[in-house]
Amino acid sequence: MEPNYVGDLIPSIASYQKIIDKYERGLKKGEFYDEPTGEDLIYPDW
Repeated sequence: MEPNYVGDLIPSIASYQKIIDKYERGLKKGEFYDEPTGEDLIYPDW
């Protein structure tokens, strides 16, 4: 995927949105595991 740049330095919002969309599609397909954080994550007492 070729990034789209605004000017010469800053990747555009469209580039970030493509990455986010690809990640969300992968989550729905079960390709990625989204680790719970904060209060959702229960650590065992060792």
